[in-house]
Amino acid sequence: MLRCAVSTLALATFGCDADVALSDSVDDVIDFGHDKDADRSLQAPYVVGARFDVRLPEGGDGEALASSDDAILQLEGEGSVAHAVALLPGAVEILVLDASGEIVGATEVELRMPTRAVLHAAAPVFLDRTDVPTEIARPRIVDGGEATFLVEYFDGTTRLGGSGGLGAYASDGAIARVSGELLGEQRDWLTIGGSETGIEQVVLAVGGETFAAIDIDVVDAAVVADLDVFASESSGDRMAPGVVIATGYDLDGEAVHGLGLQWRLAQGAEQVGADIVRYPGDTAPMEIVASYGELEGAAAVHADEADADAGCNMASARSSAWALVLFAAALLRRRSR
Repeated sequence: MLRCAVSTLALATFGCDADVALSDSVDDVIDFGHDKDADRSLQAPYVVGARFDVRLPEGGDGEALASSDDAILQLEGEGSVAHAVALLPGAVEILVLDASGEIVGATEVELRMPTRAVLHAAAPVFLDRTDVPTEIARPRIVDGGEATFLVEYFDGTTRLGGSGGLGAYASDGAIARVSGELLGEQRDWLTIGGSETGIEQVVLAVGGETFAAIDIDVVDAAVVADLDVFASESSGDRMAPGVVIATGYDLDGEAVHGLGLQWRLAQGAEQVGADIVRYPGDTAPMEIVASYGELEGAAAVHADEADADAGCNMASARSSAWALVLFAAALLRRRSR
């Protein structure tokens, strides 16, 4: 209570805006965890249950961090980094303390319970192509298969930052489990599946309170009518790594997840998930093939760069060749007259 009173006085002195440019460890960039230690501005409002680090900027007056209400936001740790746990919804101040424990700044953050969750198919998330959608309103999963989805939290239309507090509970014919990391990315990843065809349900909770129920359709493998394989878009940098993913579709063009795919990999490529293959940046041009039953699809990797290395563009070369054919035909017509 004393700390809250002091915080109120501090806010009256320093104002409601952030007096110190705090940062947190909430990572919203998909890069296989390469940039997980980067400092980012606060990603508030945070979802209840979120766990993350809060950091002071270097060279400032602050020496430590504290919470104005540990019942809402718990901060633990000494020095310029504190580990935060979002316990309850509400507004709270992150207090900046100097070496003597005096408050030299305060930043207000908000913690909220989500009202809904948005699921994104994991493999397209790592692909990161605007023409390959990731959001799944109602997952369709092959009988006996499992699929993983990224969970995003919203309170109405407001996206909530943070992860680490998700709980998932499945109906009798389904499975649900949560992981805090996938391929180096610290998020809330939800894996779901079903053992019999039909409609199943997964209930989501944070902070011990349920907030969403997701229906899933468990379907027979025979509904899969098409298989598409996608590769990361070329950046023109032969040293840039990337991924190849495969997604099944039914006759209506709806995505079907949890397929038991078979991959034919070129040298240097590595299967890192059921429906995702990763390749290094220094690999030679290659073709990666995925199959499911009689369905098959393939994606070319570094093909554009190979054409550039050869000193031409294959599309242009084909156009030039066609132009030569037309020119030769014209000469023949002339001679026949």
